[in-house]
Amino acid sequence: MTPFEALRFLGCCLSPAPLGPGNPSAIEQRITGWQDVDWAGVVRVADRHFVLPLMYSMLRAKNLKYLVPQDLWHKLSVLYDLSSQRSNRLKSQLTEVLRLLNAVGVVPVLLKGTAALYSDIYPDPACRMMKDLDLLVPEDKIDVCVKALKDAGYVSSEEPGSPELYYHAQPLIHPDRIARVELHWELCWQPYTRLLDARRVFQNAVLINERDLRFRLCNALDSVMHNIIEHQLSDKLYYVRTFHLYKVYDVVRLMQISDKGVIWHELFARFKEGGYGRAASVYFMLIQRILHQPTPMGIEPPSHESMEWRLIQALWDLSPEKSYCLRIGANAIKHPNFARAIMHKLFSPETYAKHRKILATSVRGR
Repeated sequence: MTPFEALRFLGCCLSPAPLGPGNPSAIEQRITGWQDVDWAGVVRVADRHFVLPLMYSMLRAKNLKYLVPQDLWHKLSVLYDLSSQRSNRLKSQLTEVLRLLNAVGVVPVLLKGTAALYSDIYPDPACRMMKDLDLLVPEDKIDVCVKALKDAGYVSSEEPGSPELYYHAQPLIHPDRIARVELHWELCWQPYTRLLDARRVFQNAVLINERDLRFRLCNALDSVMHNIIEHQLSDKLYYVRTFHLYKVYDVVRLMQISDKGVIWHELFARFKEGGYGRAASVYFMLIQRILHQPTPMGIEPPSHESMEWRLIQALWDLSPEKSYCLRIGANAIKHPNFARAIMHKLFSPETYAKHRKILATSVRGR
């Protein structure tokens, strides 16, 4: 089983709906049809994409435990329990942060995986792994919010980078908390704010009052827009034809629970008018081909779809150093102020050490 075959098998395991119309056993038939499953390879792909707890949850929901080696199933169960405990701690930390922000008159919008802690995007928040708590706050309140968290014991992290290139404040960490807090005043890099800006998100967000907490959740359309913009454009993954499966799965979940809340042709039209229609098309192609979900009405398929798919497959098995060079090249073409940013980052001691470790590991692995 090649790494790409392991990816496709994992996609079948994660698919949230039957793969065949009217046939509830289609998923099981597709999964059991694989010969000589390399579970170690599947676990490597799932771990790389932060979906191991999700894989365990979906296999358990489909009653496919019997396909997994017993010792591996036990390890996945332990990992899922640990992820559940971590989610509870993340929710406690988020509750604390919301209280601090509410106390200074700010009602933030929960972004990305953070929203899963206080919504029904996932049946169990343990399925969605995350390392940061991302919140959108008004730009004129960013200093007040940062001060409120620092007064509560948070400090700015010492990560390298040029602060003026960010669309969020420097991440805040607390010695007794498990996640960084990122306070955003925008959702993406400046070139892409014409697709989705903070003002629009605040206007469309749903206000939630839960006990003594007040916060907002993005509506379904803005959540999907933000996901695609960040993944395909801000993170430049479209330009090197790769992806983060846990982020792609967020859109699948939103498609499952909020399909009627998203006007798909409007979403695609906004990307197309901005010159990024192909990036959106390729994203939904990934959802259809890897996670076996139908493409929503109104989303156009990418031109030369079969060529796009072969390119993704060819790039999937690239060595770490080649993949890294591709990311650098894509950023050089598309990233605003790239030269200044990359020089700042490459010559910081922390990043230099990180890059040396990546290259040394890849060379030793040959």
